[in-house]
Amino acid sequence: MANLVSYTIPNLIQGISQQPDAQREPSQGEVQINAMSSLAEGLRKREPSQVIAKVSNTSFGDVYFHQILRDAGEKYLVVVGKTAIKVFDLDGNEKTVSAPYGYSYLSSVVSAKSDIRAATIADYTFISNTKAVPAMDASLAPAVARPSTHEALVWVKAANYGQTYKVNVNGTLATVQTAVAPVIVSGSTTTENRISTEDIAESLKTALAGVAGVTIVRKGSVLHLKSSSAITVAANDARANADITAIT
Repeated sequence: MANLVSYTIPNLIQGISQQPDAQREPSQGEVQINAMSSLAEGLRKREPSQVIAKVSNTSFGDVYFHQILRDAGEKYLVVVGKTAIKVFDLDGNEKTVSAPYGYSYLSSVVSAKSDIRAATIADYTFISNTKAVPAMDASLAPAVARPSTHEALVWVKAANYGQTYKVNVNGTLATVQTAVAPVIVSGSTTTENRISTEDIAESLKTALAGVAGVTIVRKGSVLHLKSSSAITVAANDARANADITAIT
């Protein structure tokens, strides 16, 4: 004899499931007709569809539809085709569309449904033809191409005692060795060695002064290298390049 089992179902907000009954959640149903599951409102009736107005006696055919929901008082439906754009408000009234430059931008569209995209930002709606190849306007292009300038940066990130800093620029190697200890005592004489990233950078700049065609300017602990030809630069130290780095 089958046993009758009853239990309380808290809600039906998880929609429907095609899983077997034993695997389905209690808040899921097998069939749901004309209803919507909402976390805020629970299971409620689906809003009906209403015919508001007839905007065309013939089919629009291959077009792209876009909604403009500016605010509570301004909502529009945009119909974008290959040769025309139509705009309707939600009462079915057609609005005037001005296209002083024509629709040549859409002439390369093969299928409006798949090739046209639109996005509305504030008061502006941008229509994009994904088949059009972007190009710079001739009036905006620079009249004369700028000369090519190659640049590189060498950054001395940290100053450590007993460290060797090496920078190779276009085959010229510069090496800077810092003092082994901050204080050296020799007999009755005590020498205090102070090091800084700026001093190390300046020493590297001096050692690289002979690199042909490359100008070097130091700004703090950074060397800025410029040349009209390609620059090859490498920097390393004994701490896995934790104290110095090169950027091209």
